[in-house]
Amino acid sequence: MDAQRLRDLLECYDLEVRNSEPTHNLSGQLDVVVSRRDGSCPVVTTYDVDVSDHQLLSWSVDGSRAVAPATIVNFRPWRTVNVDELRAALTATPLCDADQWVGRSVDELVQLYDTVLTGLADTFAPTKRVSRRPRWPWFDSECRSAKRLARRLERAAAAAGRRHDNAAAAVDAWRTQRRIYRHLRRQKRDAFWQSTVKAERSNPKRLWQTIDTLLDRRRRVVHQLMTRFQPIASRNISRTRWHLYVHRPSLRPRQIFFEVLLV
Repeated sequence: MDAQRLRDLLECYDLEVRNSEPTHNLSGQLDVVVSRRDGSCPVVTTYDVDVSDHQLLSWSVDGSRAVAPATIVNFRPWRTVNVDELRAALTATPLCDADQWVGRSVDELVQLYDTVLTGLADTFAPTKRVSRRPRWPWFDSECRSAKRLARRLERAAAAAGRRHDNAAAAVDAWRTQRRIYRHLRRQKRDAFWQSTVKAERSNPKRLWQTIDTLLDRRRRVVHQLMTRFQPIASRNISRTRWHLYVHRPSLRPRQIFFEVLLV
């Protein structure tokens, strides 16, 4: 009865027992290794070390931390552009010379407009690429302000070190702010997870769905399934098209397309 209740409880939380051998000298599975069902399955080995009536269980765990997926963003630093220099450069282009417009079609004028402005943008604000990682829900404006201050003090400490100008005080200020920022971030994270678990404790399934969403687990699983089944789907569609072309040549392409969708 107790074993059945344990299995039901583990199934409710989407967990599974990974060891199957007896763990006691008198038989019976008293010690278990439990992990998530959709995660990697650890190999559990049982050893008799002759120091207890219980067996020793050994398994390996992947301790690497998941890295948040980064998004590559292209942008132009327009804030650094000198407006007067840009205006002077634009005045010297064919866009500001009416004589250059004579005899050009609408498409040619549009092409001229796009070419000139793109060239000026590449000259005064060349495209830069940066990687942006998604912010965690607990990383609020207070955390951003503390992080921004820590980065500014870090740059000030590096500049003071290059000038040999009171570098020790600048480094101490940076390290103090870095400790404050890390403590604040840890405090915000703990408070967020505690409130999330407390709000969803009555519904374990919804709690795990929330955790999967925050950790981006479900998206990775969907991507793996798509990668796995895409060749199978493509092969089946190709076979269906070949069958329709060979055995039903009277069908029009539109009809063939709809029949492929219905298969």
